[in-house]
Amino acid sequence: MIGRMKRKMMNRSSSFLIIIVMVMTTFSGCIEDDTTDDRFEYYGGESGNIVNKDGHWYYLEGQGMETRLNAKIDSITTIDNISTNPLQSGMKNILSITATGNGVLVLPQHIFPVIDGKLQNRSIVQFQDSTDLEIMVAPDLNESNSQSSCIILAYGNEKSSFPFAIEEGDEPVVSGQFWYDLEVLVTDDVEGYNGRYVGQGSPQLERAASYFRSLFESFGLEAEIQRYPASGDNSEMVVNVVAYKWGMDRDNWIVLGGHFDVAPPPSYMGTWEGAYDNTAGTCAVISQAKGWSQFETNKTIVFCLWSSEEEGLHGSSAFVDNLPSGVTVNAYINHDMIGLAYPSPGKTFHGWAFPDDDEELKEQSHFLWYMNHTIHDVLGLPRDPELFLIEEGGRTTSDHRSFFSQGIPSVYYSGRPVSHYHDIYDDLEHLTEDAGGVDLLIAGFTTSLWITFFTIMFLDNDGFIHPQ
Repeated sequence: MIGRMKRKMMNRSSSFLIIIVMVMTTFSGCIEDDTTDDRFEYYGGESGNIVNKDGHWYYLEGQGMETRLNAKIDSITTIDNISTNPLQSGMKNILSITATGNGVLVLPQHIFPVIDGKLQNRSIVQFQDSTDLEIMVAPDLNESNSQSSCIILAYGNEKSSFPFAIEEGDEPVVSGQFWYDLEVLVTDDVEGYNGRYVGQGSPQLERAASYFRSLFESFGLEAEIQRYPASGDNSEMVVNVVAYKWGMDRDNWIVLGGHFDVAPPPSYMGTWEGAYDNTAGTCAVISQAKGWSQFETNKTIVFCLWSSEEEGLHGSSAFVDNLPSGVTVNAYINHDMIGLAYPSPGKTFHGWAFPDDDEELKEQSHFLWYMNHTIHDVLGLPRDPELFLIEEGGRTTSDHRSFFSQGIPSVYYSGRPVSHYHDIYDDLEHLTEDAGGVDLLIAGFTTSLWITFFTIMFLDNDGFIHPQ
């Protein structure tokens, strides 16, 4: 990786606050008059405060959100020890707390609890006595290498500081290196899966579809090859590869997709490898499937590789037109020509949310907030529109159109500019040159993967993104 160093101290502007402030009582009663809100004004502004309202305690999370705490603050919790082993970024970790009584763990915006196997979008976790909490630490992709501290605040006691070290994990949940290695394999001219043109009985497309299905299955996912006639054509033109990460709710879906066919001749001589359009998107979807196979989920996540995109979005259109009865697609994320991104010089990671403001459906502000929050707050990436540009509406000539035209909230993630596509030079060699070298290409893959990964996490925890 370019410039990647082991980070000796936690980096982010917000501190890792572990706030131990409460003990449960076995009976109901009133808070005494001398226990006032002012005693909990320990963190500047409203966000981060614990306040008493209407006889209940609330944690104020910001953005107008608050969480009611199931306890009263009327005695001191004893903290004996908090593990201070280095945390591994990009991986699941165990945070061990030795304590007596009930407490609240308040996490910063780049660390997330994993509860019952599910990656949770929450900043507080209530616990009782000693506990081993599984947490997921987002990588710092900006490499700011700033220092911060873990702070313990015990009610009625002085502050005690517990610093944590964070290092780059050796086996991250999603990996730009895995993506790159898969891209090398798929584009190999002898053992690979090039020339994935759509046509009757296309041997290269069929061979690739079988291989991609086997990859999904190797992650423990249920996978299938779906076949449909293309619109207005009786020949079998659509061959989609679809894998399911079944969630607690089997009928509410988040769909992640990208087309795995490549532009055929005579499109500017046609392509062969299609390294960027769209072997890159194909490998990105498979990489996400590998990562999410390690978690349980609330919603069902469906990983899709479309055929026939170059002929007119036939694969994704057939999928939308043939959804099982009772299924709701809550959101769609499209990957087409993705991977050229920060820190590769001169590249812009671009995200477009649909339907745009000219369509009847207008609820993209919530979606846009997740996208920006993921990039800048969770991953610490620069707030520079020349590097990361998120907006409503934009390019519509890819598979996301099949979804948002049916009123399904959709996002199209891509990376530009690229020197070659729809021509014979769209190969891994020229893509590597475009990125500035192998290390920069892998780093851009890593950036792209983590943005999508945490976008999915927010959507999986979201109760508001919905086509209705």
